Amino acid sequence: TVCNGPGLDFPIRREGPCSAGPVSLIFGLHGKTGVTSVACHSDSIYSTGRDGCYWQLQVVGQRLQVLRKQKPCKSLEWLEGLRFSSDGSMWVLGFHAAHFVLWHANSNEMLLRIPCGGGHRSWSYTHSLSDQIFAYVKSGDVVVYQNRDASSRQQILKESL
Repeated sequence: TVCNGPGLDFPIRREGPCSAGPVSLIFGLHGKTGVTSVACHSDSIYSTGRDGCYWQLQVVGQRLQVLRKQKPCKSLEWLEGLRFSSDGSMWVLGFHAAHFVLWHANSNEMLLRIPCGGGHRSWSYTHSLSDQIFAYVKSGDVVVYQNRDASSRQQILKESL
């Protein structure tokens, strides 16, 4: 049996119609603070956590192997996810105090910093070639920040709600 996921093909154990359980486990990857996201990209698996780090893993045989642990920015204490582009760029989404932060891992620079109250809020971020949108919930209201020129180095965001 082969497990097929985005950018991932690896054999897994199988007993009957369902797998008997995980093929490989790594306990305490992000300590007591917890894992916030898992993403598959190319032939790697990435996890982010509230410890401010992301881990890059690979499946070797039927075991998870740690390739690296990275703290992208000293001030990012709560990582929420990673985004990848076709040119090999990686962006880190996270929070520093009461701000949402978008960090470019390749150039090691902050691209976006939005006051929002912190990572405990419900939120979403999306981007395209010409648009960036960050939305979050505050006191039952949805607050949206939008930048129509995402290619610009200077990020000017306007509250639209």
